[in-house]
Amino acid sequence: MSAQATATDRERAQLVRELHDQVTHAVSQIHVHAGALQTPGAADAGASIDAIQIACRAAMHDLRRMHAVIDGEAVVPYRPQPDLQALRELLDGVRRDGGGVCLETAAAVDDGGAGPVIPGSVAATAYRVARDVLDQLHAQPGAGLAGARIAVAGGVLRLDLGVRWTAPRSPRAQLDLRRARVRTHMLDGTLRLRRDAGANAGADRWTVRLTLPLGEPA
Repeated sequence: MSAQATATDRERAQLVRELHDQVTHAVSQIHVHAGALQTPGAADAGASIDAIQIACRAAMHDLRRMHAVIDGEAVVPYRPQPDLQALRELLDGVRRDGGGVCLETAAAVDDGGAGPVIPGSVAATAYRVARDVLDQLHAQPGAGLAGARIAVAGGVLRLDLGVRWTAPRSPRAQLDLRRARVRTHMLDGTLRLRRDAGANAGADRWTVRLTLPLGEPA
């Protein structure tokens, strides 16, 4: 078995574990809110019903994804699943370390229960792609994160990572995005690396753009 095939199998198995974890969480939320509805004189039945509907949509989305990516019984160590808050903290950490990063978060991402349903598999993939890119930038002299934007609109989550690049070789030659592409494609998303307009040889600017569909509500 090739190294690429092994890496793909590991990512697939990990994603299935994450999907299972997210579905389990959704079912536990349904159980809690259903119990609240059975309590005599429940104060806010409408909120519990809304929470159950949201949890059901997210669970159905992740179950469909799980069915689509299951392949074999490969076993990998379990890792807790990161969410969008973890992604924001990751990018904020770069900014606090003096990276000069401007982090933009669209309002729809911070609306809580009022915003669109963001499945756990989508949030975790966005986090892992960002983590992979940041780790490589940190190890590359003359490279760094110049900006970041998280947005949800039109049924997709989009993450733009602005890359500051002064290394001799272009990021197309230096950045290894194979693992990130595997995870992205499993969720029917896209991952692009493009040079920004107006960039020059002395201060190259590139953008890594991740787009992930949220999935249609059940």
